[in-house]
Amino acid sequence: MFRPTLPRVVLMALAIVSPFPAIANATEDRNGRPESTELAAQHKAFLASRSIAERKVPAWVAQQWREGPENFDALRTLYGERALYRVDTVNTAALETVFGALGVTPKFVSQRRPYATVELTVAQIQVLAESEDVTRISAVIGPRAKGNASLAHDISTLSTGNAVGGGDLSGSGVVIGLVSLPFSASLLTELETATVVPTEASGNLIVLGDAKVTCDPGADPGPDPCAGLTADALNMLQVIYQIAPGAQVVMGSPGSASEPGEMSTLIDAMVAGDVGNSVPAANIIFDDLYYPSQNPFEVDEISEAITDARATGALYLTAAGDGGHHAETDSTSSVYIADVESVSADDTAAQELDSFLVGQDKIHNFGGD
Repeated sequence: MFRPTLPRVVLMALAIVSPFPAIANATEDRNGRPESTELAAQHKAFLASRSIAERKVPAWVAQQWREGPENFDALRTLYGERALYRVDTVNTAALETVFGALGVTPKFVSQRRPYATVELTVAQIQVLAESEDVTRISAVIGPRAKGNASLAHDISTLSTGNAVGGGDLSGSGVVIGLVSLPFSASLLTELETATVVPTEASGNLIVLGDAKVTCDPGADPGPDPCAGLTADALNMLQVIYQIAPGAQVVMGSPGSASEPGEMSTLIDAMVAGDVGNSVPAANIIFDDLYYPSQNPFEVDEISEAITDARATGALYLTAAGDGGHHAETDSTSSVYIADVESVSADDTAAQELDSFLVGQDKIHNFGGD
């Protein structure tokens, strides 16, 4: 990971999901998407009129509160009695206070930021939003993988025994940390028996602690126990064993319903290793994940964990994917590359959507959005 030098402007990516339905006879913008000046004005007016408590919750939740008890009940019907939320507080000590008052137990508590994830009812969200100790409540979206969903990688054109300069790529003595989304337990069996992976290589795979990297629909409880599964971790595992079959691989996953802090905790664990459970410290770590809920320019928990990993001498490759440059005519990835175009945050909804922008006079214009 590297940190490019940027001009002294604030760069922010803003993704707005409107809670308002599309209206008839709407015009289209330059990208062919429906737009309405009236709709935008209504949304902007709503954002500006929110109370302190309403500003702490997702805009669509506050909108439902405004529309009365029937829509409040609709939230319960749509998202179930309980759903997973991230609750940010003024400090770490406040976490224990607010959750203790409600009698709920967090699923995860960040070690780097004052927030936790917890299952809440819509009524509990409203109680928390009224607390002065709570600064923000957001739905947990979870990470996305940037890889390919096929177990059919062919790297036969690569040399696996002789690197440039005469080095050895067997992987002997190297420990690789692999971070991705959970996968089906049946796919691991399929991969272990495939001819592209030597049978002896399966003995080199270590699952870190109680990190849930696999899911068995028949054994795991819950109405949808294997939601969000991909084959991406196994894709990368396959490539590792084709290139360096002698390497040990320590595998872990923050989970399909997780926050960045859960991934940073996993990275820290891979760097440290676990001598008591015969888990070696990783020399190389890579992941193929990104969190769509996270601002792409923020110095956050994951980048801090990566920086700490590099300080120990580990090599870290992050957000590894199958694509390349994103362009108008030849797009091969979701990467956005453009010259900095600074615009004022005044007279935009930006400051209503992200409190970080309050007091900032410049943001980046992403193609007019």
